[in-house]
Amino acid sequence: MTHRITRRAALAGGLAGLAAPGLAQAQERPPNFPVRPIEMIVPYPAGGGVDITARTLAQEAGRVLGHEFRVQNRVGGAGLVGHTYMAKSAPADGHSVGVTANPFFFLDFLTREGQFSAEDVKPVVGINFSPILWVSRTASPLGRLDFDGVIEEARRRPGELKVGITPNNAFQFVTEIVERQKGVRMTHVPFQGGRPGVTALLGGNIDLTNCFYEEVEPQLRAGELKALAVSDDRRFEPLPDVPSMVERGVRMPGGVWGANRFAIVPRATPEPIRRYLEAGLLRTLRDPQSVEAFTKVGILLRPADAAETERVFGSTRETLIAFLTETGRPVRR
Repeated sequence: MTHRITRRAALAGGLAGLAAPGLAQAQERPPNFPVRPIEMIVPYPAGGGVDITARTLAQEAGRVLGHEFRVQNRVGGAGLVGHTYMAKSAPADGHSVGVTANPFFFLDFLTREGQFSAEDVKPVVGINFSPILWVSRTASPLGRLDFDGVIEEARRRPGELKVGITPNNAFQFVTEIVERQKGVRMTHVPFQGGRPGVTALLGGNIDLTNCFYEEVEPQLRAGELKALAVSDDRRFEPLPDVPSMVERGVRMPGGVWGANRFAIVPRATPEPIRRYLEAGLLRTLRDPQSVEAFTKVGILLRPADAAETERVFGSTRETLIAFLTETGRPVRR
């Protein structure tokens, strides 16, 4: 099984859009900005997919732009603490840039107690899309089974298989979609993010977990973990031998049930600073050396400007509201 993104594919993805208008090169640096290190706020624990994305971006942006970027993990409430900070408390001066992902950001105010909305922040750039993986431990009793085999085992042992999820979020919802459509029931074990679930799986404390590729690439390559399926309507390029859930008979829209990662700033951030950050981060994401750096940590870049990221915001929100309504969950508008 192939676990590495090929250099050619990574460069093709990361350099897509280089012929677009020269925003990244033309935008002038605003006067007196930055005057201190730029904090990249991550709402999830260290070692997770968003954290790896932010740390790689901070490193490369520092190299390309000549500014100091620092990652700060504001963890709690499975993302709620960090999202609330970016929406309501972070200084709106360009020195606080949130790195997060949908549907997770939206779900914090659509279904949870988040006292903010999409209107409280402005997208700066889109970074990439990574589908959710279902993985098992190779040395466990499930290690010899494929996705269909695991489903049969869950059907034979109702409620006995333990699966790692993030509560009231995409990891849980993907699991529910599988359970509902396949007619099985498993025990959901909550974690603050993907990486803690992976740690529990490696320790033999759960049977399966939801996670992102970046969180398990070394273990997949070493044969410790086994990827069973990806939560999309197509296969994931770094894992060409792993089926999509749609291939395995689970109906789900493409490009939604995963992590659409992006950078945001508080809405009141001055437009010249927002435009400068957009240009600089796009320039970073399209830089060949940056593409290589992201490739090494298992991330296939899909850079997008603020306008395109805003468009994806809208379509993702509508898809989520439709799903939540269909499953009988109250939706806070």
